[in-house]
Amino acid sequence: MTKDEFCAGNNTIERENAFIELQSNWAEFSNYSEYERKRLCNSLGNLLAISHSDNSSLQNDPFRFKVDQSAKGAEYRNRGYRYDSLSAQLVANNDSWTPELIKKRGIKILDFILKKLDEEPNKLSEVEKIGLLGLDFLNESVPENIQSEAVDVEYQ
Repeated sequence: MTKDEFCAGNNTIERENAFIELQSNWAEFSNYSEYERKRLCNSLGNLLAISHSDNSSLQNDPFRFKVDQSAKGAEYRNRGYRYDSLSAQLVANNDSWTPELIKKRGIKILDFILKKLDEEPNKLSEVEKIGLLGLDFLNESVPENIQSEAVDVEYQ
């Protein structure tokens, strides 16, 4: 299905932030400053392409409700990351959403982009990739000997 075919069915595609910087109900982010939460919120690894209808129902819900909206009531059945785009479904496989997962997903996306550009994913170091993602404050937790895995998903 092309984007035009998808949009013809009134299912416009929107950008979704899995973590919203203003949320106070996500304990995984409570130790970060307002500046760092804003960086995490807008980092590539936190962004998802999802349908307009799902995006409007997700609001500022906790992660478990973003994954599956059915606990909010019958009218929300089959809504949430679990039922949306492939990238949202992959995020839904996590039990929680953390700064570390945002960083790892962002690195995988950068590796995918480099691969599509016929560049070696190792062309940039982990530290450089984390810098490109705007997450320099997370550099301390990256052991030097770890290399990111290339993403093996093919997009048309």
